[in-house]
Amino acid sequence: MNVQMKKPFAIFGLLVCLSLPHLHALPQADSLAPSLLDTLLQFDRVDAKLFLPFDSLEVLRFTDRACKGKLELHMRKGGKMEFEVRLKGRGRFRRRVCVMPPLEVDFSKKDLEGAGLAAFDKYKLVYGCLEDRLAADRLVLREYIAYKLYNMLTPYSFRVQLLRLTVQDAADRKNKSKQWAFLIESDDELAQRLHVVECKQCMGVPSEKIDPVHEKIMSLFQFMICNTDWNISMNRNVKLFERKDGLMVPIPYDFDFSALVGAPYARPNSDVGQKSVTHRVFMGQARSLEALYSTMALFRTRRSDFVAFIMDFKPLPREERIELVQFLDSYYLSMADPENAQTNLFGKKALEKERENER
Repeated sequence: MNVQMKKPFAIFGLLVCLSLPHLHALPQADSLAPSLLDTLLQFDRVDAKLFLPFDSLEVLRFTDRACKGKLELHMRKGGKMEFEVRLKGRGRFRRRVCVMPPLEVDFSKKDLEGAGLAAFDKYKLVYGCLEDRLAADRLVLREYIAYKLYNMLTPYSFRVQLLRLTVQDAADRKNKSKQWAFLIESDDELAQRLHVVECKQCMGVPSEKIDPVHEKIMSLFQFMICNTDWNISMNRNVKLFERKDGLMVPIPYDFDFSALVGAPYARPNSDVGQKSVTHRVFMGQARSLEALYSTMALFRTRRSDFVAFIMDFKPLPREERIELVQFLDSYYLSMADPENAQTNLFGKKALEKERENER
């Protein structure tokens, strides 16, 4: 690896163990050392080259076997890092339907530490799913924006780094493609940053164990971007992290089924009554508008930040940026007054019941 940095009782006991949440211990890492992601986040975007054997793509798609590759990261101020990496296919839906399967990039901890970085070694790599390169880039950039908007609402969120990525066949340097991509913060890194512990095998966690503040932020955000492809109880596109007070913080990921992203393969979720991909359905635990007042206020204070970020995001064409702002405007219009908000979040029956209670 070359790293260059230029700038009966037994059964009962078994069942008890299986039923308990599994809290994932963090790797030992120098808390003073920056992570790879910390280093990259100094830049709006990083130019990257990923070398891998293209004849291994189907192996990555259909098995859990890894293949070797090399990742070069070129920072805009002249710094360069090179890492030998191991690549594994990940995910379910996109792994089946995408032209190139989504990847997990596994770095050598020894190489990271040798470069003066913390040993957070696994990152998800998100890149284009479609054959049409322009359409694929559009979806990647819009999903990246979704992550960045959520970052503006709470630090309890996955950080992301934009890449201008060249994917190249290790056996044929002429066989390559250039596209937009982004890296997602590792679970371990997020856990150390926020002083929480990841809870794995945490399906069916009681609602009273979920941090109510962040459950409301997450569920209202999903409503805003029109995403129903998530479920806390089933751990679907949501990871749970336990705080020191024992509450679990839900942190969402994978927003490609949202109307904000607009993936052509997205389908409405009939299980929650969604009639179309652009039909907003509130899936949170709150059952009254009053329970969401402070969360709605937070979203109002972030509106100008959302708009500014989107309009300044030059990789996306201006007309698409305007379209995204108009999409968010439709959310704010739906929340403009209590009666509209009550109807849009909880339905007409809830509004009628609210009126009865006021009489």
